[in-house]
Amino acid sequence: MPTAARGNHDGLVTCGDAEASISKQFTERLARYYFGAELYSSRNLGPHWKVVALHSMQGYTWDPTDPRCDTILSSYGKAQLRWLDGQLAEGRHTILVMHHPLVTAVNDEVPDTHQGWRDLRTLLAAHDNVRLVLSGHNHKGVDWQDLYPFPALTLPSTRYNPQNFLILDLLPNGSHVWADPGKNRGGSRCSDYWSYDGDARHEAEWQARDAGDCGMPAAGDEADFPLAPVLNASAIPSQEVFNPERSCQFVLAKRFLPACAKGATQDCCDVIADQWRLSSSAPFTSCFCQPSFWQESVSFMREQYGVDLAATLLSCVSDYGKQIVWRGGPLTWCPA
Repeated sequence: MPTAARGNHDGLVTCGDAEASISKQFTERLARYYFGAELYSSRNLGPHWKVVALHSMQGYTWDPTDPRCDTILSSYGKAQLRWLDGQLAEGRHTILVMHHPLVTAVNDEVPDTHQGWRDLRTLLAAHDNVRLVLSGHNHKGVDWQDLYPFPALTLPSTRYNPQNFLILDLLPNGSHVWADPGKNRGGSRCSDYWSYDGDARHEAEWQARDAGDCGMPAAGDEADFPLAPVLNASAIPSQEVFNPERSCQFVLAKRFLPACAKGATQDCCDVIADQWRLSSSAPFTSCFCQPSFWQESVSFMREQYGVDLAATLLSCVSDYGKQIVWRGGPLTWCPA
């Protein structure tokens, strides 16, 4: 049976309108019929490893009848979390794979549980055998650095470039080695071409121009990209002229932050919510969760404008109703 992680386009949910939504039961039947795939599953890899594929749309945020429905957030449901608890209890070195990055996972999803956990965050904290977490959704690659007690990566999408696949070697002691660490251009939309014939893994067959929409500015060109300060929503450049190849590039983001030079105003919150939203198309989606990016942003706002960025974002969420995540924010698993 294949091990596959469902994505947000594998279902259709309209919050508040069950009739316009496709039921989870129907999508489950389709996946089983056409692909022989379960909603979530696991597979043992040799004597030491296990890979677990999770369904990040099984909880209340993807239930059109639930008042907490919000499809930009991921949730897993009590049954799946209980199953995952059992999988991890086996003690094997484990790789978790899900579509949505962990920064989208809601907190306190099942607060009534008596299992010692109440959401994905506390469940994983109860086990020490998670070795790697891989996700997608953002289209660009993101290394979440030390945000979690285990390595977590968002991988680039093959939608833009067929070379956006990576090879991973798993070792018996629980460590792992990327066979092609320099293939992707710094967490970008596109990857260079490599030869995997025999032992010649790192003999690059680079082509001057990768296939697909790699984005603008290209990786490495961010510092020279002409971008005027964006002070309100009307000044936000279109994706046709601004669609960065690499994610979480502060040299670009600092042209948007001056919108918040006076703190949480309507213009500030509109710009931040649009450019940092939890969306695969936002240029800085979830970047406030990445440790180094967050620290650069906090320091920039404090030194340039005397603004407390965390307090500003909290006001955007509480007073303006924006969905913004940052380190230590109240919405999702983006820990301080």
